[in-house]
Amino acid sequence: MVSYRWSLRVVTSALTSPNSSSSPVDFRPWACPGSWDPQLARARGTRSLPGLLWLRWRDTWAARGLLPGPNSLRWSWSYRVMLKEVEGADHHEQSLVAYAIYGAIFTFDSVIGKIAKFAIALAVEDVNSDPEMLNGTKLTLKMQNTKSSDFLGIIEALQFMENDTVAIIGPQFSATAHVISHIVDELKVPLLSFAATDPTLSPTQFPFLVRTTRSDLFQMTAVADLVDYYEWRDVIAIYVNDDFGRNAIAALGDKLAEKRCKISYKVPLNPRATKDEITNALISVSSMESRILILHIYTSWGLQVLTEARNLMMMASGYVWIATD
Repeated sequence: MVSYRWSLRVVTSALTSPNSSSSPVDFRPWACPGSWDPQLARARGTRSLPGLLWLRWRDTWAARGLLPGPNSLRWSWSYRVMLKEVEGADHHEQSLVAYAIYGAIFTFDSVIGKIAKFAIALAVEDVNSDPEMLNGTKLTLKMQNTKSSDFLGIIEALQFMENDTVAIIGPQFSATAHVISHIVDELKVPLLSFAATDPTLSPTQFPFLVRTTRSDLFQMTAVADLVDYYEWRDVIAIYVNDDFGRNAIAALGDKLAEKRCKISYKVPLNPRATKDEITNALISVSSMESRILILHIYTSWGLQVLTEARNLMMMASGYVWIATD
């Protein structure tokens, strides 16, 4: 037997008899017309599942004097699966179809975003093609392009959570995930991030954040092991100056300290650094004693940094570059 969770915000005509021509009844408990009587509804022989659930729910809570008000967040956010009711052709049978709404937020034109957009759409199609996978529930996917903007990512996530979204896939960037994780924890909406690798995004602090990729802590542990293996003691870290970069380099510093190594010089780069800014940063690096360089930036402009380094003869013998994933 398939079970459904009923949305309290559905407006349906289920409380009218099959032969009745009256207008649909607002199904919400706080918007129910005062003239409506549950005893009358029973007498009229409502047979729909939502109608029966309504009668049972209202009688139970009314007896306790605990009917919630219209501003109750508990009822506004707890019921995520929208139940659509369609009357059969013979006006006697009714079919119930549940739709689970999922949101996805990421940058469509990025390297990761192009792959993610195709993979997510394909996964939804695969699930919906098999009615037995979710007991008849179908997934409805809505995607939003953040355009590499943390601000847009936060706004779009809030819009999803206003529209009965079961879960949100994304965001792509750690900085956005940090902000949204606080919100989804309060509203109990799962956040499935496939690209946020910030080590500080722990499941202990953010229980509703489900990360489907590895934390940068694992990667920085491997980098520290590599540095220790070749007996290098000082390294220079070039990284993007946001949560993704700062927290990963902090984790690298801790792992290097365990090996009696250290980061002797840090070079934070603006996420939207220009060519001149990159060149000036590399010139300052070239004057340092250490020639072991750890590069931890986004793939969208990582090649530009390496190109400028080659132009400054920083790819010659004596230099070691370790680029993270």
